[in-house]
Formats: sequence, structure tokens, C-alpha cells
Amino acid sequence: LLLANQSANSLLIEGLNSSTEYYWYVQADCGYGDLSDWAEGLFTTLCAPQKIPLSDNFDSGLGCWQLRASGAYIPKISSNKSYSGNSSLYFQVSANNYIYAYSAKLDVDNISNLVISFNLYATDEVETKSKVTVGVITDLSDDKTFVPLYDVVPHERNVWQRMEVGFRDY
Repeated sequence: LLLANQSANSLLIEGLNSSTEYYWYVQADCGYGDLSDWAEGLFTTLCAPQKIPLSDNFDSGLGCWQLRASGAYIPKISSNKSYSGNSSLYFQVSANNYIYAYSAKLDVDNISNLVISFNLYATDEVETKSKVTVGVITDLSDDKTFVPLYDVVPHERNVWQRMEVGFRDY
């Protein structure tokens, strides 16, 4: 794709494939026959809205999930404990820090009819006040748009627990 004679600071390009890496290159025409050096970069387009039911055991990696964290601990795919398949999404976080795990946008007509379920494993190291907050986010690039809806608290340690959260109040 070649775009010539562009003067805007940003450009909307339609028709790109979802979940695809694209390289970009820019060179300015400085006038009088002078050209700037090439600038280049890489970006990945967002995933297409995911059809439901959606199921993921993370055996193929993160796929369309996005992870962000504060503090020293980073969420990761782990093969130490898994509910089904060989992998799970592993969180470790210290006090006053957070970890966000965002699925791709879900293709649903009415979120108030949505119920999500997941399996949670809390180890002995997990504090009794630990929780998983389930909510929605309106802008995946801005964590401040996360709206917490429910806190899910593990009741047992060292055992998989089935958790279910409905969105009828959203």
C-alpha cells in the first residue's frame, strides 16, 4: 500500500486484516528535492470481535488476550498447573498492584445476557483477601476505562474452583 502526498499527522487506513502485523515506513519530502531519512515501525491490528461461546485453555498462547500489569510481576502462560490442556494463565501480584487480562471484544448483542465462567486455582501463597475483579473495558488502550462489576474470591487453596459471573446489572 503506497500513500503519497499525505500531510496529516495521522491517517486512517481501512481494510486491514485483524490480528495482523503491519510494517510502516514514512519519508518526508522536505522540498527542493530533499528527502528525509526513512522512519519505520511495526503495529498489530486488533482482533476481530470473538464469537461466543468462547473457550480458551491458553495452549496456543495468548491469542487475542491482552495483559498489562503494575509492579514487578508479569502475568504469563504457565504449564505448571492447568485445568484442561497443558497451559493456564498465571498471575502473581503484590499488594497495591494490579494485573489486567483482557479478552478481545466479544460479539454479543446484549451484554446483560452474558455469563462468563472460568476455573480459578489459588495456591497457599495467596492471601485470604485476594480477589479477581471481573468487569468491562470500553477502550482497550486505556486501563482507566475499566469498569469493575464483581469481585470473585477463591474460597479454597490448591484446588481448581469453577467461578461464574453474570453481567445482568451492567
